[in-house]
Amino acid sequence: MMHGPFPDRLLELLADREVGPLNAADRAELDALLAQHPEADDASMEAAAVALLLGSVGEIEEMPAGLRTRVIESLAPASHGLRLTDAPAPVVGAGPNLLAWTGWLAAAACLVIAVSIALTRSPATPPARLSVAEARERFLETQGDVRRAAWGDWDNPEIPGVQGRVEWSESAQKGYMTFTGLRVNNPTEEQYQLWIIDERGMGQRISGAIFDCDTRTGECIVEIDPGIEVRNAAAFAVTIEQPEGVWVSDMSRRVVIASLNG
Repeated sequence: MMHGPFPDRLLELLADREVGPLNAADRAELDALLAQHPEADDASMEAAAVALLLGSVGEIEEMPAGLRTRVIESLAPASHGLRLTDAPAPVVGAGPNLLAWTGWLAAAACLVIAVSIALTRSPATPPARLSVAEARERFLETQGDVRRAAWGDWDNPEIPGVQGRVEWSESAQKGYMTFTGLRVNNPTEEQYQLWIIDERGMGQRISGAIFDCDTRTGECIVEIDPGIEVRNAAAFAVTIEQPEGVWVSDMSRRVVIASLNG
C-alpha cells in the first residue's frame, strides 16, 4: 500500500512512463526518486499517476459508448470478466498540464491504464471447476424431471455383479451414471461405452458416453452426454469396446443394463 506524501515530480514521471518511453534524463531522475522512496508500491503509485494524468486534461467529454467497449475488449483475454466498475475511479480536476491530450482521447488512454492497474492489483480468479461428483449433485438439485433406474446384469455379462444407477433428465438431455464393482480398464486396450435406447429402438441406439473407470477411487461417476437428441429414453446399456469407442457395436461384450420403464 502506498504511503505518502510523495513528490509531485515522482507522480509526473510515473504518469509520463505509463503513456510512453522516458528519455534518458527522465529515466535517471525517476530511478533516483524511486530509490529515495523504496516504500512506494508500484501499483498504488501508478493509480495516483493516473489520477494526476486525468487531472491534467481538465473537463473531459464523455467517451462514446462504442469506443469505451472497444477499449475494454482490446485488453482481452487478460481483462476477461472484468467489469468497468472494477477499474480504479479516475479523479478529474485542475492540475499541471502533463500532456497535450484533451477530451475523450485522453479518457480512453487513461481507461486503458486504469484497467491495467486493476488487473495488476486485483487479478480475476476463475471460478473453480466442479468435480463430476459436485456437478452431479447440482444436477440432481436443479432438474425436476430426473428419472432413475438401477443397473442389472445383462445377459451373461462379462463383469457380473456391477451395481449403481442411471439418473436421466429428458428436458436437459443429460444425466449421470454411478458404478460400484466395475473393474479398472486399460484405456489403451479397451473403454466402456454407454448406449441409450429410445423410441427409435435398439437398431438406432445412441452413444451416450465413452469412459474409463478406476474403482480404486471408490464409486465411479460418469456424465451422460449424447451426441444427438434422445426421444423418450427407455433403457441404458454399457458395453466394452475398443479405445475411443465405436459407431456401431455388436454388443457382444455386455456389462449392465437399466430400464427406465421397469
